[in-house]
Amino acid sequence: GLTSRSDWEMTSAARGAARLVHESGERALPSGDGMGRAPGAARSGGGLAGEINPRRALSPARGPGHSGAARRRRGHRQQRGSDVPYLLSTAAVLFGFWLLLSGFYTPFMLGVGVLSVVAVVAFVCRVEVVDHEGHPVHLGWRAFVFFPWLMWQILKAGWQVSRIILTPSLPISPTLAPTRASQKTTVGMAAFANSITLTPGTISVETGDKEILVHALTEEAMAELQGGEMNRRVVRMEGTT
Repeated sequence: GLTSRSDWEMTSAARGAARLVHESGERALPSGDGMGRAPGAARSGGGLAGEINPRRALSPARGPGHSGAARRRRGHRQQRGSDVPYLLSTAAVLFGFWLLLSGFYTPFMLGVGVLSVVAVVAFVCRVEVVDHEGHPVHLGWRAFVFFPWLMWQILKAGWQVSRIILTPSLPISPTLAPTRASQKTTVGMAAFANSITLTPGTISVETGDKEILVHALTEEAMAELQGGEMNRRVVRMEGTT
């Protein structure tokens, strides 16, 4: 029991205060949002501050990797679309090669050839090796102009190297020096380096920034290469001039 009147008065005051707080809270509910918030409460992100948006809570998390994956998928679709001309050209070349080697033009053999070409094209499309570098069909007629000239250079250099081999008295002067490479694409740089290697008496050792390190059997071969004729023809072939 209570020991004094003062204790009883303090207890009554505490109970009255608690009742007032409770009643004021019940009166605030109808004028608020039904969750004990007063009108005009601060809103954040399309809802009340601290409120959980059900749609946002149920939606899957989308971190930084989500947008990156979407961009990669779009990039792959765009790349596949840009590779269609190279795939069609590859199919045509393969089918022509099949006809050349087969020699039989019956419906069955032609059908087998078509199925073989489709299978090979599907495989190379899967491994992504047919593009402007792996199958540079975009070079077009420029390649057919360059390759005959390259074959003539190979024949001339081959004759000179053969003379050196068959005539030991002819001097050799092995030389290692850089030569200028003006190509602006990887296809052009690779074509220039391979052309040097295909030409007897010279070999590409290393490719660098706007130059190729070349080993030549004679100083004359190196001087001819550094004259720049092959470099200019490869630049015209890649179509960047």
